[in-house]
Amino acid sequence: MSDSDLTDDDIVDCIGDPPPFTPIDVPPDPNAVAHADFLRRVAGWLERRVDLSQLRRELTTPDSLPEFLAELDAFVSSATPAHQCWAFSSPQSDWDRMAGRSGFALVADGDVTNVLVTLLS
Repeated sequence: MSDSDLTDDDIVDCIGDPPPFTPIDVPPDPNAVAHADFLRRVAGWLERRVDLSQLRRELTTPDSLPEFLAELDAFVSSATPAHQCWAFSSPQSDWDRMAGRSGFALVADGDVTNVLVTLLS
């Protein structure tokens, strides 16, 4: 609290109106940028179409971990009628560098929208 007799109008008269609010540019989330880059790379690795309705049956074994089955269910659930399911695998050079990935991708309108990685090197 102040003992000043200045009003808000007096202060504005002294210093002027504050500048208008300008939102700052927030840099993109690095994880979102990396994920979008990965989805673009996967689009170049597509190998063959896969029947999405058969995917869970084909990937479920007695040894399947519950965490994997939950990821699989989330992947299948994220598909819309516009999606196609494709198998993908990164190039051999990635596997040689211990950076290989393979799995399944959901593709809609030519864009990979979701992936389920099933094998890592």
